Amino acid sequence: MCTCAHQPDTYLWNCETYSTSCRNESAYAEVPRERTQWLGSVQLTMECDPGYDMPLNSPVNSTLTCLPDGSTWKPDYLPDCNEKIVATAAEMTMTGQLPSATCDGLGQFTTSRTTLTFASSRRLVITEMCRQHLLSCAVVRASIDCQDKSANGGSPPHIFLSLAIVLAPSTHWSMYTKKSVPLALTILRSLEERAVSSHVNTTITPVCRIGTVGVLRAGSEVVCRGCSLGHYLDSVNKICVPCSPGYYGDRVLSTSCKLCPGMSSYYGTLQWERILKVIPNRAHSISSCPILYKHTNGTLEVRVPSKIHAQLSQLGPEEGRTKPRDANDGKQPSLDSGSKLVIATFVLSALSVA
Repeated sequence: MCTCAHQPDTYLWNCETYSTSCRNESAYAEVPRERTQWLGSVQLTMECDPGYDMPLNSPVNSTLTCLPDGSTWKPDYLPDCNEKIVATAAEMTMTGQLPSATCDGLGQFTTSRTTLTFASSRRLVITEMCRQHLLSCAVVRASIDCQDKSANGGSPPHIFLSLAIVLAPSTHWSMYTKKSVPLALTILRSLEERAVSSHVNTTITPVCRIGTVGVLRAGSEVVCRGCSLGHYLDSVNKICVPCSPGYYGDRVLSTSCKLCPGMSSYYGTLQWERILKVIPNRAHSISSCPILYKHTNGTLEVRVPSKIHAQLSQLGPEEGRTKPRDANDGKQPSLDSGSKLVIATFVLSALSVA
């Protein structure tokens, strides 16, 4: 299915297609019989099936782009979608400055999930203060430092508190960020006799499993995203890194790649560079763009080169490769793990021969 809209007095048209070729006779008639080159780009837009979510290493704006001349796609891989993981909790940390006299008077304290209890029998019910701000929380850890280190560039007397916040369904993330400072001030001022302090710093971050990072989706949802097959999460920079040649990643949300069995005996780096990032278990690599052809009768055709699939799924570990770990074993990899390309947009222009 394809529709092409020709712009009057130009050789420019836009095509939206669900196939690999676009045949529109009225558009063909507008193309010069002779041309020197094609300008423009070919774009593929990636979407995920219901219940799946974009990986952390998805293309910018979910779009792959290249020129219709057989050059390399940018980016040069098509990641599978991962199962959607909605964040259900966040960690809020607060650091509040305390007057020296107030800090010294607090003394030792103990913590529970709900309360800070001081040696003077003074109790701070943190969960109740959270409820005052329409939040559900629990105490994770707390500390008080009454040493004034500000003269040496350090911190003045302060209290540090870490809270686990429950994220309510369909509640916008901005609501939690807006309430973090008022909640911190409520806690801080409850410790002071005259309740005048306003020196607080707060942070709030989604709590996600290892191998994932909290991301705010369009709308109100906070999801935990990790890397697709063939990539691992750099835990320091929070980015996805492709597995190096000779290594593979057959599981999503990984934090490392594994060395291929028999790699040193059977295959060298050049072999792995040739097959690029194609790995077992339904992961694909797009290595070249469609090429635009004009036939002698004036019709246009967009030809898509065959996908470059390394036959990793055909070989066992004894041959230096690894088999996929699912029902796709022994077959060509297939894009059925949640990804789908829903539209290809061709934006092209023809230049006539001088």
